Amino acid sequence: VADDAYGTATIAVTNEGRAVLNLPGQFRIIVNPVNDAPEFTGGADQKVSKNAGTQIVPNWAQNISAGPENESDQTLAFQVMTDNDALFAIAPGIDAITGDLTYSPAEDASGTANVKVTLRDDGGFENGGLDISDPQTFRITVGISGDADDNGIVELRDVVIMLQVLTGIVPNDICLGADVNSDGKIGMEEVVFALQELSG
Repeated sequence: VADDAYGTATIAVTNEGRAVLNLPGQFRIIVNPVNDAPEFTGGADQKVSKNAGTQIVPNWAQNISAGPENESDQTLAFQVMTDNDALFAIAPGIDAITGDLTYSPAEDASGTANVKVTLRDDGGFENGGLDISDPQTFRITVGISGDADDNGIVELRDVVIMLQVLTGIVPNDICLGADVNSDGKIGMEEVVFALQELSG
């Protein structure tokens, strides 16, 4: 069967001079349609300052597709879940038509949320079909780069805290909002960034 093909084919059976017993003159092969999973391409990790307000990221999701051409009239909807809902006043959401990502950090909140995104269609799962895409994940970080103590400014104290992280005196997750390279941890890049900020 060809990819994404479905329908009915009638097969005619002829003898052509050979002895064929108890065969019908024709029979049908029926291939039922099966819903294909929708697809999309997710965008990059996001990082914003504390109290940044509502964020709209145009076309964060691209190549949004319900499946083959015969499924183009299906209705699509993104499902978005985070592991840190308290970080948001308005939880992340994605428009299934434009792919725009929208979210709003909670007042004075900082930290990181891992976000899982799936795309669902209304084609159902009859005959073994799939109505949901594979999940994709990304990270939203809210905070001031280099601000390890989360007091809203970058100062010498932040450098001291970062050096304490590097030597194991304090845990690495003190304030992931200070992360400058989106690797989810405090390291030398953050120390250098804070020193550069202090030097003007």
